[in-house]
Amino acid sequence: MAATEPRIPYPDPAEFDGMRRTSAESRLNVERMFAHIPPGLFEGYGAYASAVMRNPALDPVLRELAILRVGQLANCAYEVYQHEAFARHIGVSEALIAAAANGAEDPALDARQRAVIAFTDDLVLRIRPSDAVLAEARRQLSIGELFSVLLTVGQYMTVCRILETTGVPIEGDDSIVKGKLGGLRAEMSAAG
Repeated sequence: MAATEPRIPYPDPAEFDGMRRTSAESRLNVERMFAHIPPGLFEGYGAYASAVMRNPALDPVLRELAILRVGQLANCAYEVYQHEAFARHIGVSEALIAAAANGAEDPALDARQRAVIAFTDDLVLRIRPSDAVLAEARRQLSIGELFSVLLTVGQYMTVCRILETTGVPIEGDDSIVKGKLGGLRAEMSAAG
């Protein structure tokens, strides 16, 4: 198996119709692989993933820090690569992108960002955050923001597990990612 081939083959778009066919025909490898998600789950999972990315209750920078941290902790190169590109696209600094890899003690993080990184660490590594980490997250975030981080982390833990299980390779063509990001950013602006 070549390094550019996934561990589980992509589905044949001819097997599907509607949104699953669109997914199977995507230029983004993750979307191609997601076409394997069975009907019913596919639509529900897609709605959940879309809601996480368009959630107005959570600052996009905090969301991307949580996603990048999940990718780092999961050793999921695909997720980190894609969301570093997205973070840059929405204006996240290189220092903050590096901080997501370095952890909560990175001096580039402000108190809210530090709380999100520490909360993410505990969610991923311990499942139940420590009392101290939860208390600091509650000091720094509204309840809506805290639940938004919790749901974002859960969503991207799932994504990383799918990516790593299936062995989805990075596309290697930044124009694919940038094209998709431009469309998502336009959708987010229109919705906001």
